[in-house]
Amino acid sequence: MDNIPEKFKNSDGSLNADALMKSYYELERKLGTMITIPTDESDADTHARFRRAIGVPASADEYPIDSVFDDANLRQKFLEIGLTSSQVEKINSIANEFLSPVISELFNTQSEKNAMIELEKFFGSREKMQDALQEINTFGNKFLPADAFDALCSTP
Repeated sequence: MDNIPEKFKNSDGSLNADALMKSYYELERKLGTMITIPTDESDADTHARFRRAIGVPASADEYPIDSVFDDANLRQKFLEIGLTSSQVEKINSIANEFLSPVISELFNTQSEKNAMIELEKFFGSREKMQDALQEINTFGNKFLPADAFDALCSTP
């Protein structure tokens, strides 16, 4: 009886079986709700229980949809690697913050290239286009307020 914790003893020093049984049932209940962290050798059911416990959706369709970077294949990859919805939201937020400006710049560059191609077609040659652009610049600088001319030059 020396090794029995005080919480399992009666006031006379005898074993308090009710307290011991209550503690045992509480321990069983707690162990029953614990989730095993899976290893590479764990079975599919262990992996599935763990994923549910940490908040991985049941299907890729349950992930949040991003207006810029949404893609069904990408959401499927998120599911395969076990990302939670909040992790996907953070990835989308980072992508919007860092990639959107890059994509926008690429789009603007491509639009500018396309515009130059269309201008060359319109004027018939690169040289004629360059001459026309020079004349437009001369006219704009001479007859338009600088702010207005700059605004006109910056619009596609």
